[in-house]
Amino acid sequence: METWLELGAAGALFAAAIVVGVMLGWLWPRGLQQALDALGRGLAVIDTLLVERVSWLFGLHWVKGRFARIGRWGLLIAMFVALAVTGAFAPLMFALAALLLSVIGVLAAVRRWGWDEEDRANEVPQHLRRLQGDEDLIHEAMFAIACMFLVAPLLFYRLDQAFSLFDIPSGLGPWAHAAYTLGEFLKAVPLLDYSEVYSVQNISGVTATGLGGRHATFAFRMLMDLALIAGVLQLLSVMQRVASGRDLRRLQGVLDGDDAGAAQSAIETLSELGLRNQSNAKRALVAVLDNPERYPLELRGNAANALKDIGNTLVDKSLLLTAIDGYRALLRDWTRESAPEQWATTQNNLGAALAVLGSRGDDNASRAAIAAHRLALEVRTRESAPADWAATQINLGAALVLGARGDDTALREAIAAFRLALKVYKRESTPRNWAATQINLGAALAMLGERGDDEALREAIAADRSALEVYTRESAPEQWATAQNNLGGALQTLGEHGDDDALREAIAAFRLALEVRTRESRPADWAATQNRLGGVLRTLGERDDDEALREAVAAHRLALKVYKRESTPAHWAATQNYLGGALEARGGRTSDAADWRAAAECYRSALEVWTPVAYPPDHENASRSLVRVQGKLGEP
Repeated sequence: METWLELGAAGALFAAAIVVGVMLGWLWPRGLQQALDALGRGLAVIDTLLVERVSWLFGLHWVKGRFARIGRWGLLIAMFVALAVTGAFAPLMFALAALLLSVIGVLAAVRRWGWDEEDRANEVPQHLRRLQGDEDLIHEAMFAIACMFLVAPLLFYRLDQAFSLFDIPSGLGPWAHAAYTLGEFLKAVPLLDYSEVYSVQNISGVTATGLGGRHATFAFRMLMDLALIAGVLQLLSVMQRVASGRDLRRLQGVLDGDDAGAAQSAIETLSELGLRNQSNAKRALVAVLDNPERYPLELRGNAANALKDIGNTLVDKSLLLTAIDGYRALLRDWTRESAPEQWATTQNNLGAALAVLGSRGDDNASRAAIAAHRLALEVRTRESAPADWAATQINLGAALVLGARGDDTALREAIAAFRLALKVYKRESTPRNWAATQINLGAALAMLGERGDDEALREAIAADRSALEVYTRESAPEQWATAQNNLGGALQTLGEHGDDDALREAIAAFRLALEVRTRESRPADWAATQNRLGGVLRTLGERDDDEALREAVAAHRLALKVYKRESTPAHWAATQNYLGGALEARGGRTSDAADWRAAAECYRSALEVWTPVAYPPDHENASRSLVRVQGKLGEP
């Protein structure tokens, strides 16, 4: 029976909690929300006053300038000492005012640190932070909390002197209030009310007498609890951000130090974080390039390389442009006459960054990339630096491929450059470099094969298969995926000449590539392969395979999740055109006017970028496609 009564009592308490919850829910839209909002605004005003006004009195605003740290610490210490001395010797009212201002100063320091940490946690750029300056104020906040051990005993002493708030055992003498402060601090530290649960008394033996003494003790313990909670939460936040790579203060300190090797390691770490799309890491790399007087040339070159890789991987044009500007700035310091090796290396890296822009439709960038690599080859000769010479030949060949739109001469020059590189790179001695060059050679030969050279097409397939003898999915997944992608392209061209088996082999190769080229890890490559898969599926679909046409439409739509008009207009327009072709073909199979209307809209979208001046051949092709599908719809 007793158990049932206990269960009933617990149920009644639970029901009461439900009733209270319902009442709060009813009151929430009827004034409670507005009241709490008003309270929140009031607390925000107090918070702002603490951080922007009170912290100024204690020197915590002093974060800029050569002597900022010395000035900030000097004023902070001087203020607390002056207020403590005033609290000890001034008349009571002035003493209490000084000691209370000290307490408010502690809160201001903790909140000043809190604001700074909140902005860092949200990765707010330096120039947009609520508090300017890049100083870490954790030590100042901890010092301010420690000052409570100076202020609190004096405050208890002056209050006790005026109002007799404490019962002090004999023998403690002048240590009484300091010992009481320590005892109450030890009660506050665990943030749990264990002292009340276990009837633990203050270790000093001092007890608060009367309501005033209890009020003073409660206020002190609450203040310590708040400060400790704020400190612990901020420290946990910092630890979490450091562990995840989002807090870069340690890395920034390494960059600003004198250890060149450690600084290079810091750049590599920032590059890894940037490739994970962490904005603060990207900003830190940009800052290295933006401060030439602060960082050495080698470090700026490494930062530019990192931004080039991040911009390429994440399809971020702004980062590529920043890297290009960084390389050009370096070339003003590293001249061919004064530092030929560094000059040639920077020209080669500049060409690589420009080539990435060229791969996204910027013909001027492609031409500039070719010029940069040729300049590098004037210093990097086969006799003096065979490995660098071969690497630059590959980069030159890749840039020539990009610039070979409609230019067979440039394409043959690219093939020649790749074959020159193979005079240095051998499968026996440098298998990976040999395989990488085979991939590039195969891509150039495949382009020549698309222009009617069947022998080049067969050589392209052979080159890609040679690369796959070295690159396996387990040992080199990205290179393996590239070789599969290129093999699929060459097989696709062969299949378009009437070989359905080659088309199916191409589809299989593209799908293998997409197992590694994911949207998350390689968005640009993923989108490009989706477009190529869509193209071969469309060709197969036009040969009486409705399912292939459906998959072709889906593949091009997936590519548009990466290609955006704002960031990659040329690729976006091409994908719109591909999608239009797949929809038009599907509409032809099903006589579905909706597919034709969607195709017409895609062609119109492509023509918004493919203007007759900027892209004359593409504009002409898309215009013909639009006229054709409008004819099917019976539109003028």
